[in-house]
Amino acid sequence: MHQIGLTIFWTEGNHSQKGKGGKRIEVVNSNPEIIKIFLTFLRRFKIDESRLRGRIQVHDKNEVEKAESFWSMISGIRRKQFQKPIIKKSKVHKTSTNILSHGTFTVTYNDTKLFLLLSKEIQKMVLKYD
Repeated sequence: MHQIGLTIFWTEGNHSQKGKGGKRIEVVNSNPEIIKIFLTFLRRFKIDESRLRGRIQVHDKNEVEKAESFWSMISGIRRKQFQKPIIKKSKVHKTSTNILSHGTFTVTYNDTKLFLLLSKEIQKMVLKYD
């Protein structure tokens, strides 16, 4: 689980931003299993659940409430902890089936100490393969 969680953060995470309360641990994905696995990994560090944030990004044809309910159920993050949704204008033709029905989901947790620990662990993992 540890290497999978680190790999998700390394490949799907944002490593350059600073947020309120410290460096931002952030992962964005449309796959519910990726989000669940990453949050299981993150929660092993005994994080403060009240500091977790979620945000959906959907196309204008998606229903925000439905997507927020879906991702809240998947993530275990209460909807009151969600940030304002990002609603993008769809460039896809109206009959396309390519639009993600629940959009993408961003998990955010601000904690400099944990961010630095995860970054160090990723570097150790990468060095094993050099």
